[in-house]
Order: sequence, then C-alpha cells, then structure tokens
Amino acid sequence: MQAPGPTLETARLILRPTAREDFEGFVALMADPDSSRHIGGLQPRSVVWRAMSSMAGSWALQGFGMFSVLERSTGRWVG
Repeated sequence: MQAPGPTLETARLILRPTAREDFEGFVALMADPDSSRHIGGLQPRSVVWRAMSSMAGSWALQGFGMFSVLERSTGRWVG
C-alpha cells in the first residue's frame, strides 16, 4: 500500500510517496550513524515506523510530503 500522491520519474530515479515496503530500507538508513546523523540520528524501529507513518499521513491529509526514492534500474529503495 502506498500513500496517495504523485510519482515522478527521471532517467535514474523514481520518486513516490511512502509505501509499506519502504520500511526495512528506512530502518537500515536510520540505523547507520553516518547516514542518519543529519536527519535525526540513530532511531529504533518503532520511531522509524512513526516517522514513516507521519510521512504517509502528510500526503493523505495535506496533499504533500516527503518522497521515497528508488533506483529505477533495480527498483531498490535508496532513500
């Protein structure tokens, strides 16, 4: 399930609203000290779930929010 909102595509990337399947990638990102240091620092799974749910809720309630970024060639979540 994906939050409502636009999907943008470039030659290399797909940007789309948050989806349930993004969770493990987001958990890994927020568990890496270098990757997470400028976006809130290390976070446990429960806090990551809340943050991801807030992003999805922003799309549903306000019509805008943060995008998930996927590598177009592999479909891999990258941020």
